[in-house]
Amino acid sequence: MREVLRKRPWLGWGLSLVLFVVIAWLWLGRGQSESPLSPERMQETVTIKYADTGETAQMPRGRFEKMLRDTGAKLDPSQGLVNPKTGKPTGFLFDQREWEEAVARVNEQIDRARAGLPDDVRKTLDERPASLPKGPDPAKEPSGDSGSDSGSP
Repeated sequence: MREVLRKRPWLGWGLSLVLFVVIAWLWLGRGQSESPLSPERMQETVTIKYADTGETAQMPRGRFEKMLRDTGAKLDPSQGLVNPKTGKPTGFLFDQREWEEAVARVNEQIDRARAGLPDDVRKTLDERPASLPKGPDPAKEPSGDSGSDSGSP
């Protein structure tokens, strides 16, 4: 092996390059394979926009996902969280793709849970989409420290 590499050094450089590319691909790819329910992701803040008033509210993704799952029934992606000010289901995640993914994930979890139930129990379940719970109040949105005067002389 040593003689081959001494006669053809480009083989060693080529092997090093291939190994470098594989390591880089594994390193960069590991963050993309995380679960959508990972603890890091559940701590992210999501922004909910109410279409009827145009107001926004923020909440942790974990609390948002729990609100969706707690309905116990399949969800209609065209219905949003209930706006506490108007009582209308107009609250959607600011990123529509994330909203659709979250609703699809909850519906899939409900389908899997129902598949394990006996047939006589499954027949008694209501298949209509559930109404979503009341969303966070935009007026109670946590304020940042950027507007405080603390520390000023």
